[in-house]
Amino acid sequence: MVLHVYARLSNDVGIGTSIVVNIEMADEEFVSNSNETYILDSDKVRNAQIGFIYDESRNGFYEPQPTPDHSLDETTLKWIPPAPNVGVGTTYIFNRDYWMWAPESPGENYIYNSETNEWQLPS
Repeated sequence: MVLHVYARLSNDVGIGTSIVVNIEMADEEFVSNSNETYILDSDKVRNAQIGFIYDESRNGFYEPQPTPDHSLDETTLKWIPPAPNVGVGTTYIFNRDYWMWAPESPGENYIYNSETNEWQLPS
């Protein structure tokens, strides 16, 4: 009996896509006799992780889109954040807490205002 790593999938969330609900070691006989949907986690663009989306047409797994502005890199299946609207003389860094680009200013802490979609100095 040879064990392989499989991603157990939920019901389809869209045509050709499913959510990974678990990563399991199993043999081919177990998988073929199961009522669950399993995908072998090898030879894929990206490996499975719980909560990732499996996309049959892309032959791989990727995380849910962080924001509507992110675009999927079709080669790596990783999300690309939108480019910042760069101001003259301003350096931007990517803030993973908000999944957005934020201005970097030594000694200054910016706060994201979700109503205006802008980074502002605290008042």
